[in-house]
Amino acid sequence: MDLDEDETAGSSDLPDSFDWRDKELVPPVRNQGDCGSCWAFATAACLEIQYSRKWPTYDFIDLSEQEMSCVYPNKKTICKGGFPSVAFNYYKSKGVGFEEAWPYNPKGDLTCYSFKPKVRVTSVTSLLPFDMDTLKRAIVDDGPVAVGIYMNWDFMYYDGGIFDQTCEGLGPLGGHAMVITGYGEEDGWPYWIVRNSWGTNWGEDGYIRIWAGQNLCSVESYFLDQAQIDWVDE
Repeated sequence: MDLDEDETAGSSDLPDSFDWRDKELVPPVRNQGDCGSCWAFATAACLEIQYSRKWPTYDFIDLSEQEMSCVYPNKKTICKGGFPSVAFNYYKSKGVGFEEAWPYNPKGDLTCYSFKPKVRVTSVTSLLPFDMDTLKRAIVDDGPVAVGIYMNWDFMYYDGGIFDQTCEGLGPLGGHAMVITGYGEEDGWPYWIVRNSWGTNWGEDGYIRIWAGQNLCSVESYFLDQAQIDWVDE
């Protein structure tokens, strides 16, 4: 997808705010339910948005989170956690299919099936160590970024505004994977726009704005991974 000239220049010319939702390239927020499958939903969302970026004239695609049981076959479930980077690298050779081929049902059949792949990952990039302008440039030029955070109760019950709470230690509620779709600033507070997978009733229509540059709950040091894709021919 071609970007405007002012979005491809140096760091000093980065737009003040940016959100892939504004370009109508982001599919609806999903809901992982009572299952530790955030990593699978973050993986799918990143790849779905990248598809929309490359082929913006087509409808959104819906990739199968359930198929990601193949990424960690020894766990025999997608509910025991994982990392988007592992899934991204797995799909460099295997590719991932559509939701309609294997619908989300974490309590259902956990066997790893081989479905005809539709999207294949071509490259995986870590954006650590964190640099503010580097991450912004990657989002603007190259698409969404899978991000990790350690959760606390303030995060769990977030219902709007810029999240500015710290987590003690590594966060009492464990790690969580989401997707950065953009960034902005409000009253001098820079923030990341982050897509969750807890449905649209959580946060700001399923999103959270996190104070940027503070590494709150390790959001800028846990993991920041980006993948590029290609379409698998029929």
